[in-house]
Amino acid sequence: MTGDAASADTAGIGPVLRRALTRSALVAAYDRVLANRGCAGVDGVSSLDFGVQLQPQLRLLQGEVLARTYKPVPLLRAWLPRPGREPRALGIPAVRDRVLQTAVAESLNPLVEAELESCSYGFRRGRGVRHAVERIQQLQRQGYCWVVDADIEAFFDNIDHAELLTTVGALVPEPRLLELLRTWLQTPIFEDGQLYPVTRGVAQGSPVSPLLANLYLDKLDEALIDARHVMVRYADDFLVLSRTREKAEQALELTTEVLRRLHLRLNPLKTRVVHLDQGLQFLGWNFVRTMAVPARAAAAPLAALPSVRPALRRNLADDAPGSAGVGLNVDRAAEAASAAGFADSVDAIDADHVVEIVQVVEVTASVNAPGTQALADAQDDDPTDALDEDADTPLLPAPVPIQRTLYLLDLQATLACEGGRLKVELDGKTVLSLPAPQVDQVLVFGPVRITTQALHLLLRAGAGVGYLTRQGRYLGRLAGAGEGSLVLAQAQHTRQAAPQFQLAVAQRLVQAKISNSATLLASHQRRYPASARGSHAPRDMRELVRRAQGATSMDQLRGYEGQAAALYWQAWVSMLDPAWGFAGRVPRPAPDPINALMSFGYVLLQHCVAGLLQGRGADVRLWAACTPASVNVSRSHWT
Repeated sequence: MTGDAASADTAGIGPVLRRALTRSALVAAYDRVLANRGCAGVDGVSSLDFGVQLQPQLRLLQGEVLARTYKPVPLLRAWLPRPGREPRALGIPAVRDRVLQTAVAESLNPLVEAELESCSYGFRRGRGVRHAVERIQQLQRQGYCWVVDADIEAFFDNIDHAELLTTVGALVPEPRLLELLRTWLQTPIFEDGQLYPVTRGVAQGSPVSPLLANLYLDKLDEALIDARHVMVRYADDFLVLSRTREKAEQALELTTEVLRRLHLRLNPLKTRVVHLDQGLQFLGWNFVRTMAVPARAAAAPLAALPSVRPALRRNLADDAPGSAGVGLNVDRAAEAASAAGFADSVDAIDADHVVEIVQVVEVTASVNAPGTQALADAQDDDPTDALDEDADTPLLPAPVPIQRTLYLLDLQATLACEGGRLKVELDGKTVLSLPAPQVDQVLVFGPVRITTQALHLLLRAGAGVGYLTRQGRYLGRLAGAGEGSLVLAQAQHTRQAAPQFQLAVAQRLVQAKISNSATLLASHQRRYPASARGSHAPRDMRELVRRAQGATSMDQLRGYEGQAAALYWQAWVSMLDPAWGFAGRVPRPAPDPINALMSFGYVLLQHCVAGLLQGRGADVRLWAACTPASVNVSRSHWT
């Protein structure tokens, strides 16, 4: 069979798989596979070979899925050397399978992302090693000195297929999608001229593996958080931090039990409870007391992996052209990590994480970007007609680093400096001392005193100072002389005068805002179905995302955003306990604690956005001036 879409069986195909089979999704997936410069799979077909007849190849791939005749090519087994440790096994799919898996991962990811906890940092857009390290440092300063340094034994090789598919099915009840995932999980592996069946685990090298692995371990995250433990997880490596050894021992006991239910177990030789005074290494960083220092030991070059044997090409495929050689190196891993936002550099992570970066290269760098769900929803076309679609999914730029903020609220406090360190003094005693480079911005509430020397130190370090009233009303911001760019300001003025550009920017912002809000509501409804009155709100809001994409004027866009805001806050009323007295969003004056906290949060957000824009050299005054006219769409509803 050729998998002709005309004879397609679309029964059981839901919106997630439907989006993955659209023309734009498959073309974008191929572009990412090509950009990643991945090797050929078992069939010897390279990404360049696959692209020679791209449209027929994509139609064939789509048709096979629709006709239920799709079968993945066996995985290429490759062994990645690790100094002092056993080599790591990789399972490399053929290019055609990587394209389809990448499209499915992109479509599935927003739903998975909504389920994941904030303690998870691996394989997530906008999160990476740097953010995990910053979180650990923050916890160190808060007195979390006892650590469960845990290692799951052969995690990727021991994931239980039935448990994983049950978890995915509860989140995305689409039979055809689950059927496809099961096929990928059970794809045999070719090694040394033989095919080996797969009954457990997910292949490291598959674009869907990081997504599935994160979802599988989300149950561990939830169990620890529900028990009021604090953890930081990067893929299958994680720490649980506690203030006492007793609490850490409890966390270790709970971790062992949860992993047992997931058919996993901890490696007893690599799992321990340790005090930070003794030091530990995590994600290529050395943590000792309150210090975190990158382990700069050079990662060993990744040896060339074995090429596909010619006999296999004769047995499993026609004599397709293409290089079957496999080559990975540290430079490519660093480039991939930077592009995907997983780490600052390969130097900052150990050899294990070089492998993890390489295996996730096939997943698009924008997979978790705000608004991805909105853009994906807008492409929800009939799969039998999908390859005629012209719209492409735009990629969003990488996020800027998380800002580290010092809040000054006590009127009796004084911010001073000494020897390049900032000091917060209260009643003549130093209550906080930290290096100036560790602070990106300072928020001052009310008449808190800052010495001139401290202001100079902050400005030299590039940290802005925001001033607010005691009630949280934003007054202004002090920034260094180096911030701002005349050339950039001129470009801003030029863009502001272009109505179509303003509309395009506003559409992106509104789509992202509505989509993220819908994802939040959907996640809450799944976890607390009893409180999910107005359960159609997420679906209705995603429909508004599609309409917003076609808005032809700012007023029309404001209308769509206003409708979404009404649905959003109405759902909030049903989500919150009536004791809070929240009946809807009322910005000023706030009639209840929820509105008061919301308004306060928006003030802090405004300052953070201003700081990020100034850090990029933008003119914040122009941003503030143009916001009501071009970007802020229904302030009364959202702020």
